[in-house]
Amino acid sequence: MRSEIQEFLNEYPDVIAEVSLQLRTLVLGAAPNCSETLHTGWKVISYGHKNKFCAIAPFTKWVNLQFHSGSKLTDPGKLLEGSGRSMRHVRIRQVSDLDDSLVSLVHQASLSAK
Repeated sequence: MRSEIQEFLNEYPDVIAEVSLQLRTLVLGAAPNCSETLHTGWKVISYGHKNKFCAIAPFTKWVNLQFHSGSKLTDPGKLLEGSGRSMRHVRIRQVSDLDDSLVSLVHQASLSAK
């Protein structure tokens, strides 16, 4: 794991750091060969191919998995929140909230960013 990501996550509670790390594994598994960029000013870890498609945004009590074009994603599990023109997010509070529905959303978003 990139040491700067681990260092960045050290400022968050342990459960939030663990959720973020598990989300990172999920994103990298669902979107192989994507780029990963830590934006310390924005406090996010973003992922992309030609275009950015999602980001992990930790907060003190939850982690948002943000989708840059989330309004265009098929979301049968009704996980996506937000009402903006394009951005949507899923709020995750614990590792047990991670499931195959998130993998599907990441995979869809990744394909649309190529």
